Amino acid sequence: MNYDEIRESYPQEQGGYKENATAAIEDYQRVGTWDKEGTIEQAEAKSKVRDEWDKIADAMDVICNAVNGRTKHVAKAMYIGISRNHRTLQNQAVAAMFDFLRIYKDTAYDLRNWSAVVAAAQTTQMAEDEEIIFPFI
Repeated sequence: MNYDEIRESYPQEQGGYKENATAAIEDYQRVGTWDKEGTIEQAEAKSKVRDEWDKIADAMDVICNAVNGRTKHVAKAMYIGISRNHRTLQNQAVAAMFDFLRIYKDTAYDLRNWSAVVAAAQTTQMAEDEEIIFPFI
């Protein structure tokens, strides 16, 4: 599918959640859920995973609140933050951003985030077409 076809496959009216976004939401809801038959140790381990998900979600909330008309400023700050880390972690962080786009292309949308959802779908297609991979070294 070419990029114009991708854009046209997302009508500019409200779209609902699709496969990847639904799976992410369901995974989040399951993370940290206590299994009554599990041990206390298992419950604590699940709780730690849920706490990690919540920390990452909170970091995205900080970014979303910061962008309000200042996307270039936020992008530069994101660069500074990532560039301070080990290069393997930089690679994995960018890989996570691409994985995020694979999920985000399936999110619910309306005219306010339509172009972001379409761009996520187009970027995902480009990554697949070019066989972009992020090896863990």
